[in-house]
Amino acid sequence: MGIEALTQAMSSPSAPAESSVDWPEVEEKIGTPLPDDYKEFIEKYGTGVIDSFFWIFNPISKNKNLSLIERIKISEDELNTLRAQLPDRFTYAPYPNAGGLMPVGTTDNGDMIYWKTGKQPNQWSIVIGSTRDGEFEEFETGLTDFLVSLISRRFSSRILPSTFPSVNAKFDPLNPS
Repeated sequence: MGIEALTQAMSSPSAPAESSVDWPEVEEKIGTPLPDDYKEFIEKYGTGVIDSFFWIFNPISKNKNLSLIERIKISEDELNTLRAQLPDRFTYAPYPNAGGLMPVGTTDNGDMIYWKTGKQPNQWSIVIGSTRDGEFEEFETGLTDFLVSLISRRFSSRILPSTFPSVNAKFDPLNPS
């Protein structure tokens, strides 16, 4: 499907915020290449929110809560704490461990969206983690295909609310100032 299918399902902003990324510099900072569809998403949509609920982290966001680089820094501790609290239910390791989870987004409910790393970046899958009960669900797809399937309601999530996304999902760019 890819970015073209996503822009058909949800129009992109005419002037995306924070969309000019030096990808080699970012990838050097985090220690791994990133999936191509994620890079295309950031270049096409920039920083913003889907249906006032679902945020994708951007490595150059001035908002630390939306910065991919900042979220990676704090995610390792959060996931290790979760592993200690729920050892039977939480079997994922945090990035940079092989196959570890790397945060890619969040919801206004505080649920996290991760990449399950370990394979080639364009083969990373999506994992949604519930902050309320430690439930996780994995989707064997990349980010943009996940978003297209979610927006078009080809699949649903036990974790995300049934009211998301709306029938006419909308992306609102964040004003970075």
